[in-house]
Amino acid sequence: MIHDCHGMTFKVGSGKHEDRIDALNLFRRRSQGEATWSLLKGHLYGFHSPNAAQAAEYHIIEHARKRGFGTKDHSEFIAGIDMKDLAALFVEAVKVGIAKDAEFAGVRNDDAIEA
Repeated sequence: MIHDCHGMTFKVGSGKHEDRIDALNLFRRRSQGEATWSLLKGHLYGFHSPNAAQAAEYHIIEHARKRGFGTKDHSEFIAGIDMKDLAALFVEAVKVGIAKDAEFAGVRNDDAIEA
């Protein structure tokens, strides 16, 4: 996430978040007071497979866009969403990812979501 004069903007992604944050901040001018991207605590989940992580990522992006929180700047940016809605989307996405992990492990989806 980043918070600046435009409000809060969130970057949704799966994979190595440290690398993504470093890339987003590469040309930020910290010494001149520019805001930098940082990890939103509590909104990180480790899946067993890349497919699960990607399914969760796509779920957040798709549903945020449907609700009008997407941006024209980048397909993975979300803006204008409140923390309650973002948290609810995150919980939904984790369930989607868990189900995807279970699918690859041969476990019934209902059991995996409740686990």
